[in-house]
Amino acid sequence: MAKQSSLCLLILILTLTFGTQRVKGAGLRILADDDIALAARIQVIQGAQADLNVAWFELKDDRVGQSLSQELCHAADRGVKVRLILDAMHDKMSMAQRHSLKQHGVNIKWYHPIGTGAANLMRRMHDKYLAADQNQLILGSRNIGDVYFGQSIKKKNFIDLDVQISGPFVAQTTDYFEALWNSAQVDFQRTYKRRAKLLPNSTAPFAPVSDIVPRDTPAARPQNVDGSQLLFAHDDRGVKDPRTGIHRDIHDFLSNAEKSILIVSPYFHPTPELVGILYSAQCRGVSVKVLTNSLESTNRPINHVALVSQRDRRLNAIEILEYNGDLTLHAKGILVDGSRACVTSYNCNRRSQFMDTELALFVENEAFSRNLQA
Repeated sequence: MAKQSSLCLLILILTLTFGTQRVKGAGLRILADDDIALAARIQVIQGAQADLNVAWFELKDDRVGQSLSQELCHAADRGVKVRLILDAMHDKMSMAQRHSLKQHGVNIKWYHPIGTGAANLMRRMHDKYLAADQNQLILGSRNIGDVYFGQSIKKKNFIDLDVQISGPFVAQTTDYFEALWNSAQVDFQRTYKRRAKLLPNSTAPFAPVSDIVPRDTPAARPQNVDGSQLLFAHDDRGVKDPRTGIHRDIHDFLSNAEKSILIVSPYFHPTPELVGILYSAQCRGVSVKVLTNSLESTNRPINHVALVSQRDRRLNAIEILEYNGDLTLHAKGILVDGSRACVTSYNCNRRSQFMDTELALFVENEAFSRNLQA
């Protein structure tokens, strides 16, 4: 009887201790609106207490880039451990911006620094990842610059899509960042060829946050989702392996479609493998639609020319819709059967499949998928 009571007590203690971790819940927010997406990043950085892990494909020396750089500096000043990984080729910071980050204690590493060889030159880190205290995470299609948040005056702004995740699920993504930070793919020293020109010191002062984000920016409503309905996918340790990379998760996701597939991809130029998956889906009665840029909206005309050529030869049976608005489509997402969703940095083309590292969040939740589709 005593043994039975002890066993019951042990089970009760384990239940109280680990019961909340058995099903890791998460709050999800769709960040489609530019102001909300920027405000969310600032709130995550300002709310960090212990650590900030950041991996950005591109950080520019403009109003948005300066503002978020300033917030990273403030976080480091108050004792937060800030680690920042940037793609060496697409790091658009000024020397003043970089000096300020380092001076305030932000640890910076660069992915495949220029000068590490021709093989690495074509392999870039396309990730967009911002995590705080293993409890808040933002990922999606936005890089850090004015055009990604509707702030550009001279250039055409982009249409983008992110998702914010809060709760215990975020801790499952930290292994990705730790492995990347400690991998041989990144380095504290960014090297240059002798004749390479560094960006000059910024001519504009760091912009106050209040000038960037409207004060009346509404908060996007979080949606509670069971953690078992989420999957965080990434390339392993920053190494692009065409046999086991993130494209396998995306292709499996598409291969399991039963009713419908909707792909939003700004630079849609599918590989033969992906074309086969989409055709196979059509043959079993799945509706397949793709939304991409038109020649008028794209910022990469060569991509559209390649798509037109491929459409005539291999894609004539797939419904491809072209965005013709005043902006440039840059969002990347997939909806399957109206009940499963994927928000990602992945473009459906050869670069994302074979060269660039990518991130994705898969969500198997009908309510979230409906909201995303809307």
